[in-house]
Amino acid sequence: ISLIVVYFPSTDMALTVTCEDFTEQGGIVNEEITVSTWVDLLTITLCSNRATGFEWELKEITGKEDMLSLKESEYFPPDEGAVGAAGKEVWTFGVYRKGSGNITMEYSQPWEDGTKGNWTYHLEIDAH
Repeated sequence: ISLIVVYFPSTDMALTVTCEDFTEQGGIVNEEITVSTWVDLLTITLCSNRATGFEWELKEITGKEDMLSLKESEYFPPDEGAVGAAGKEVWTFGVYRKGSGNITMEYSQPWEDGTKGNWTYHLEIDAH
């Protein structure tokens, strides 16, 4: 009797979008990626300056049932001494099945009369 073990290492994918990317692209960044379903985590790092009252909000996540899900999000302030500088928000998603999906996020001030949709990030995902 022989036993064959096949090991498929899990991998993570990371995307980073800077403040300059949003400025250069008129406030809207659209990206498309193709990933293997062996990608366990998709991490998106977005420029964010909470001192202005703005923060990222997940507006839409679509895809085949349970293909994508938000695992966590976290804000990281700028380095000490960088008054007024942007920090970053890190959003981590799980990719669980083959299919196509979308993630749309908006950079807004969350209170009632705050500015909405100052920047928009849209990601199209094709998982094989």
